[in-house]
Amino acid sequence: VYAEFRNENGSMLGMDDGTLLNASYVFNLTVDTDGPTITDYQISPSKTGYGQTITISALLEDLGNGVDSAWLNITYPDNTSVIQAMNQNTSSKWEYVFNDTWQWGDYNITIYANDTGGYLSNQSGILQIRASASLNASTESAEYYPNQTVRLTSPFSWWNTSWNYRVPVTL
Repeated sequence: VYAEFRNENGSMLGMDDGTLLNASYVFNLTVDTDGPTITDYQISPSKTGYGQTITISALLEDLGNGVDSAWLNITYPDNTSVIQAMNQNTSSKWEYVFNDTWQWGDYNITIYANDTGGYLSNQSGILQIRASASLNASTESAEYYPNQTVRLTSPFSWWNTSWNYRVPVTL
């Protein structure tokens, strides 16, 4: 490799001690071909119920090129997915707040980090959405005979009649 050590005016470039650079000078070149380092990747909380707010965060660092962007691929339990850009809160902390948690099951959340050199890193985690329900019911009559229809009703007066998911059950 041939290199000329001249500045924009054509003058020879020199060292701090006044000596001129020459072709035998040894240079150490470091080529960054790695994507950003992803540490402290958190999905918080990692297990919760419907409609709750989830904070997804990570520390992203790239000593060579610097972190250019970060995004999430969120795959829902029904296998649909969305891509969401993360926000950079500090020089290395990136975060996204997610609350579209209306499907029961496991959400696969993969973080991608890209540096200014175009190198990519990723890491995956799981968000679990679970829910439990309880049922309070009473019968319309105290006694039933064989082959009679049993109608269940609520033992409580219903306060929200506009809620469309309340349905009568007949056994």
